[in-house]
Amino acid sequence: MSSEEVKTKTGATHRPYDEAFKRVAVAQWQSGVPARRVAEGLGITTESLRAWRRQLDGVDAVPTTAGDGNRVARVMQAAGLRVRARSPYRPKTTQVDHAACPSPNLLVRAAPAEAPGTHLVSDITYIPTKEGWLYLAVVLDLFSRAILGWSVAESLHASLVTDALQRAMDGGQVPAPPPARA
Repeated sequence: MSSEEVKTKTGATHRPYDEAFKRVAVAQWQSGVPARRVAEGLGITTESLRAWRRQLDGVDAVPTTAGDGNRVARVMQAAGLRVRARSPYRPKTTQVDHAACPSPNLLVRAAPAEAPGTHLVSDITYIPTKEGWLYLAVVLDLFSRAILGWSVAESLHASLVTDALQRAMDGGQVPAPPPARA
């Protein structure tokens, strides 16, 4: 082995690569040939090929690490930057009117439920899905804590609640409302 020859990782000896050879190898890699294939064809490591590219691009001054995959985090930390997480979207289910009086809670003064179907409450909630938001309305019996009726819809309209109440009445556990007075 002469003084100009070097040994590769495979044990082969060759002359040191000149700039033109490095440019051809990097150009071949940049044209779409995988780095591993280019490196194997030349008998070098992929790390050497990547180092040549950095050297030819003029970014050899950028420090490289063992590759823990968090380079962006390290650079941001060094610059004193922090990620600001996006708050999750929450649909607005009510339109606040501060001038209006809220409905009174009639159950505060009522006696505890002593029979099924005497004290009913309802609630509406929203459920995130991959296709968007779904709204769920339920009618709950306070005596048995059972869900008597429910309804699901893609929009928040009055029919959501009325369908849940109708389903509760169709189940037979809710007394029908008294007829309207004429």
